[in-house]
Amino acid sequence: MSLARASSSAGVALAPVKIAPVELVDFLSVRKPNYESIWEFQRQRVESIALEESSECIIFCEHELVATKGRRAKAENILDPQVSLFEIERGGDVTLHAPGQLVIYPLLKLKGTHFPLGLNEYLRFCETVLIEFLAGCGLEAGRFGPTGVWIKRSNGEVKKIASIGVAVRRWITYHGIALNVCNDLEDFKRIRPCDFEWSVMTSLRAEGLKLSVHQTAVELKKLFTKHLKSGDDLER
Repeated sequence: MSLARASSSAGVALAPVKIAPVELVDFLSVRKPNYESIWEFQRQRVESIALEESSECIIFCEHELVATKGRRAKAENILDPQVSLFEIERGGDVTLHAPGQLVIYPLLKLKGTHFPLGLNEYLRFCETVLIEFLAGCGLEAGRFGPTGVWIKRSNGEVKKIASIGVAVRRWITYHGIALNVCNDLEDFKRIRPCDFEWSVMTSLRAEGLKLSVHQTAVELKKLFTKHLKSGDDLER
């Protein structure tokens, strides 16, 4: 599948005239691009944004079963040598993508309109959007651990529901968020996610919520749009 064609049909600005508002790029189609294709799309789009040929965007997608190694990844955190593995530019350790997990890649300018204070402000923004969504689902979500979003259960047990790993090129973010929706948590046995035991992970389904990846994406698109328009909701 040509992601260049897909992005054109989604309305990506191709001429360096007037940059459009942040575009929502949806790859949650029946024929989903593979991990490597979307990774390449991100890199090309970052260059296009830097040259002011395209607008900033947020990509919504779902990956096949793959593990990714960030810049600080420990080799011993890959427990299954047969898992498809990509070494990528983001920070952090090892994480896993799989069907049933919503992956969100915001390609946004740092020190621009939205994030004048830079990377830390951007990371708090991503967490804030997810926490608001999860709170709306009736979950107690927060920053109960390292970067990412965590759930605190009624018995006090804390579980990780979303991972956040970011790269920055030419002051533009890429890579991003992996929110566990209805994926098989047993897949995390293939790695030590972000240097934790696999059992630390949870999902919307494991917390009793029957939402699909598509339904979750619809709600998060609304929240990202709202927060980027308001610009006053960030915890600075």
